[in-house]
Amino acid sequence: MPDALMPLHPDLPEYLRLIPSLTMLELFCPSPDRIIFATDDGNLFLPFLEMLGSARNYLPNLSELTLRGYIFEPADYDTLIGALKARRASGYAGPESFSLIFSDYNEADDDDAPDDDVIVALQQLGEEGMNVHVGPENQNFI
Repeated sequence: MPDALMPLHPDLPEYLRLIPSLTMLELFCPSPDRIIFATDDGNLFLPFLEMLGSARNYLPNLSELTLRGYIFEPADYDTLIGALKARRASGYAGPESFSLIFSDYNEADDDDAPDDDVIVALQQLGEEGMNVHVGPENQNFI
């Protein structure tokens, strides 16, 4: 069972810095209408992803990352892909597995899928060895 901290608190990225041995992490962010801690853009995953992609030695042992929440906006996917690519480019192998689970949906349709350029970028990470899942638990758009 992965280490889990829920719901996502805006200061969590800084708190996680204190746990460099963390290998598995699952974060939960409710739909925008149920968010307790607000950020300017409403997506509480973004500060974590920005830290993951930019801070040297941030969670150096992270091998499995799962984000559970609502469907991302296109700009959110840019931040996500940038963080995952920067992490790889910095010499860290992980995460080896990344999942973005649309938790408010039992079954998604093609309108919920990320844009084609996002799918291609995430597929490229898959070709480089990362296990990638984006969509509801029972459906992967990648």
